Amino acid sequence: MLPMEVNSISGYWTGKIIYGDTYGDQMGQMLYFDAIITQVSDQINGHAIDTSGWGMNPHPATLSGTFTGGKLNFVKQYVVFHALTSDNNVLIDDAQSGPEIYYTGLYNPDTGMITGTWDIKWNMRFMRLFPYKRSIGNGTWSMKRKETGH
Repeated sequence: MLPMEVNSISGYWTGKIIYGDTYGDQMGQMLYFDAIITQVSDQINGHAIDTSGWGMNPHPATLSGTFTGGKLNFVKQYVVFHALTSDNNVLIDDAQSGPEIYYTGLYNPDTGMITGTWDIKWNMRFMRLFPYKRSIGNGTWSMKRKETGH
């Protein structure tokens, strides 16, 4: 029997991100999260919360994007800014939102997982006039449906 293509990713998910080479000595560190996603047509919205691991933000993040043809693209943004200091502590600034984190991934019907890459984009200005986004962090990620205990 051939695996079925998933049409909707609505529901509860659990996953992890792995920090990439932009994190130097911390490359390979992991952060675990839970997410709830609602899909209408090809549009997805949701929330995620870090559950454990390196660089946890105690505040939730919003998710917004698309899921079509097995490909997921979304932007994750924490409602409160957090950054990692040089001594690996988490700095929280509740006066501003976090930067946009761009995720892309593919659904694998054999494993039921979505895997892909992520990239943090920071809003910058060239010569104080021209806005652009600069990558300040990257890595890989994966998630699978969470058992809800029914």
